[in-house]
Amino acid sequence: MRIIYLLFLLFQTGVSYDQQFSRIDFDAIKVAVEDSNGVFYYPHLVNRMVEQDTSLSSEEFKHIYYGNVYQSYYYPYGSTEMEKTFEHAYLQNNNVEKIEQLGLAVLAENPVNLKVLLKMIFLYNHTKSVEKATRMAILYVGLLQVIYASGTGSSCQESFV
Repeated sequence: MRIIYLLFLLFQTGVSYDQQFSRIDFDAIKVAVEDSNGVFYYPHLVNRMVEQDTSLSSEEFKHIYYGNVYQSYYYPYGSTEMEKTFEHAYLQNNNVEKIEQLGLAVLAENPVNLKVLLKMIFLYNHTKSVEKATRMAILYVGLLQVIYASGTGSSCQESFV
């Protein structure tokens, strides 16, 4: 009887302190981005992102952004070698074509790299490439809206995801 009582107590404690860390259903996103017959199949969404498709919906941006964590190339800490090369060229600011090629290569490597997307917008604004800057800005804002929709940032319970 004591064992049953102890197990019940442990179960209740575990359930009582169970916390939901996010309003994002990562399990559903994982299933959707791995379904090769689904509309949110990750390789298809990424191709559209790399092609700078400005008709992506907010749901598609959501699956691109949060589905990124399930990809083999997901690299949340630090920078890849390609990104370091881009950063160096961007700081040198002496060959716009090379910077653009490197930036696009980084985005092909990881299309949700917000730092590089923003720098590409700056680069295109600097070179007065309004159409390119606008396309990059639409992609950048689409991803930011997904983040902003995940919470208010006013507390831990309402944090951005």
